[in-house]
Amino acid sequence: MTADENSTRHEASAQPTATQDRFDAAVAALRASAQAEGAPGASVAVFADGRLRVAHHGHDGHPTDRPRTDASRQHIACLSKVVIAYVCLMLVERGLVGLDEPLGDKLPEAVRRRGGRTVGITLRHLLTHSSGIDDSRENWAENDTSDLAAYVARFDDYPQVFEPGRIFSYSDCGTAIAALLIERLLGIPWRRAANEMLLEPLGIMPVPEHRDFVAYYGDSVSRGHEWDASVGRFEALPLEQVAAVDDNLGTNSLCFTIEEIVALARLALNDGVGPKGERLLSAELAREMRAPQMDVPAHHLVHSWGLGWLHFDDRSFGFEAAGPGHQSVVQIFPEQQQILVVLGNINPSLVLYYDVLRAFNGGPWKDTTPKRIDARLCLGTYSADGHRMVLSEGRSRPRYRYFQRVAQDDWQETDFGELVPSSIGAFTWKSAKKLWRSTITPIWSSGDSRPDFLRFGLQVLKRDESTDAAG
Repeated sequence: MTADENSTRHEASAQPTATQDRFDAAVAALRASAQAEGAPGASVAVFADGRLRVAHHGHDGHPTDRPRTDASRQHIACLSKVVIAYVCLMLVERGLVGLDEPLGDKLPEAVRRRGGRTVGITLRHLLTHSSGIDDSRENWAENDTSDLAAYVARFDDYPQVFEPGRIFSYSDCGTAIAALLIERLLGIPWRRAANEMLLEPLGIMPVPEHRDFVAYYGDSVSRGHEWDASVGRFEALPLEQVAAVDDNLGTNSLCFTIEEIVALARLALNDGVGPKGERLLSAELAREMRAPQMDVPAHHLVHSWGLGWLHFDDRSFGFEAAGPGHQSVVQIFPEQQQILVVLGNINPSLVLYYDVLRAFNGGPWKDTTPKRIDARLCLGTYSADGHRMVLSEGRSRPRYRYFQRVAQDDWQETDFGELVPSSIGAFTWKSAKKLWRSTITPIWSSGDSRPDFLRFGLQVLKRDESTDAAG
C-alpha cells in the first residue's frame, strides 16, 4: 500500500455523507495539485459536522523522503501572530491592558520614532496592523532582532508612514511590540506565556522558549522547499539556513502538526471555549477578535483584518502564512461550523489551497464584484523607507519604475514595466524583467481625488505630494 493510500484518516468511522464526498474531492484535488506543482508533501484537514478528517500526500522532504503523516510538523510562520494575539487579548480580559489604551506608559521605548517624535499607539493598532510604523527600514538597514527588547528599542530610528489607525499595513514590527507587551506585563517570555495560557490547554505541544527548533522537535519537522531554477525543481532548504534566521516572533521555531493548527482554529469557532469545555477567552473578546476591524481593499486574498485573524470575505476568516519553503492556509466558516486547513512544504503553494477550496466548495472560492479605477489619478511618486515606486503615463497603460534602498543614500532601480488594471480595483504588474510581483492597490483615506497611498503587497507607500501626476 502506498503512503497516499494509507494517509487518509477520520476522527470516527461513519457512513458516506455529503461532507465526506466533499472531503474526498478535496483530497483528490490536493494530490493532483501537489503532483502538478512538484510539491514533495502536502496535507489537508476538514472539520465539519463535528468531526475531523485529515489526509496527507507525499513525504516530508529530501533527503529522508519520510512519508507525511499526522505526526509531521510544519513551521507555522506568521500564524504565530494569532498565538500572540490570543495571549494579548487574555491580558485585556485580566484587566492588565486596555485595547484602546495608549501604550506609552507601559512601553515608552515602543512609541518613539525617527526625529524624536512619539506616537499614540494602542494594542488594537498592533493587532490590526494599523500602527503606522515603517517596516521597510529593515529592507536596507542592518538589524539585529535576536533580543526582543533591544530590537523594539531601536524603533526610535524607524519612520512613521501614517498616523496610527488610519489604514492597514502588515507589520512584523507591530507584532514585536505586542510580544514585548506580554513580557513586560507578565515578567516571563511570551512563548512561556503562550504555552501556559493557550497552547497547553488546547492540547498543543508546548513551543520551545529558544530558537533551536531542530534540537526541540527532532526530525518531525517537514523540510521546506523553494524553487531552484538551475535544476528546474523545488529543492530542500538546509535546516541550518532556516535555524540561523533571527526569530523573535516564532515564525520559524514554532512548528505545529495539522491537527494542532485545527485546534487553534476551533478555539475561534467555539468563541473562546477550549476542547474540555473550559473558557480560555470571553465570548465577547473572541467574537471581537474575528470581527472585521480594518479594511484591506482590492487585495487578491485578504478582505479585511480583525484582532489577529484575517478575513477572506464577509463569510469566512482565518490566516495565510508563508515561511522558509512552507505555506499554510487556515479558513474558518462560522455559519457552517467548518474549518479547512491546507499545508504545503513548498513556497509558494497557494495554488494547492485554491484547487482544494474549489473542489471542497464545488465552485469558485469567492465572488468578485468588478471595480474600476482611473489610472491617471494614480500617477506620481510613492515612497517608504525601503521602497519607492514612480508611476507615469505610458502609451496604453501606466508605466512603473520600482526602486529599493540599499544604503542611506543609495537607491537602485530593480524593476520596471507596465501596470495592468484588474477587476478588483487594483493593478497587476507586467514586469519587463519577468519578475513575480503582488498586487498594487491605490488607497484613498482623505477627500483628495488622488490616492494617499499605494499598497505594495500588504505594506504601504505614501504619496509624495511634491511630485506631479506626470511622474
